[in-house]
Amino acid sequence: MEREIELRQAAVTPPVLEQRGEEPCRHASRLYQLGSPARLPRQVIEAALEPGHSLSHMLLPRSTFLSFAAAAALAVGSFAVALPHVLLAGKGVALPNDAAALWVREVGVTIFALGAILFLVRKHPESPTLRALLWGNALVQLGLLALELAAHRQGVIPRLSGILPNLVLHVVLAIGFVAYARAPLRSRPE
Repeated sequence: MEREIELRQAAVTPPVLEQRGEEPCRHASRLYQLGSPARLPRQVIEAALEPGHSLSHMLLPRSTFLSFAAAAALAVGSFAVALPHVLLAGKGVALPNDAAALWVREVGVTIFALGAILFLVRKHPESPTLRALLWGNALVQLGLLALELAAHRQGVIPRLSGILPNLVLHVVLAIGFVAYARAPLRSRPE
């Protein structure tokens, strides 16, 4: 009996599995011995990609996430409207550039409006409209991410430090919006 308990608590290695009377996974151990990483079984990968798959047990309540996203959008939008030249200087854009400042203000108004919308719907119940809003915001984040990367690559925004905080924010928000938009309706936290 004691030996059986020891075997159950032992690390799962091919010799331990053989002692337990279980069939060891020869393929994975062979990959390990060759130094190649083992791969996930196809069923695991396919299950994770299914629309019904959810990480909802790991997510904040949706209203909390939307409150955070709204606060970020309201802050960034306000800053862009009030101090566009400061924002541009932080990205390394040559000043004075009145046309760029005007466009930053216009984008700031749009981001501020998105923040207001997110704040207003943060506690709304599930609906196709709310799901569409989540997908739309994911697209906004992914679009802004791509534009900033392209602008840096082309030298329009020369300072990496000028886009790095935004890139992190866009990635985090895009992941959140996609996760909440994809989560099953009945199990998504509010």
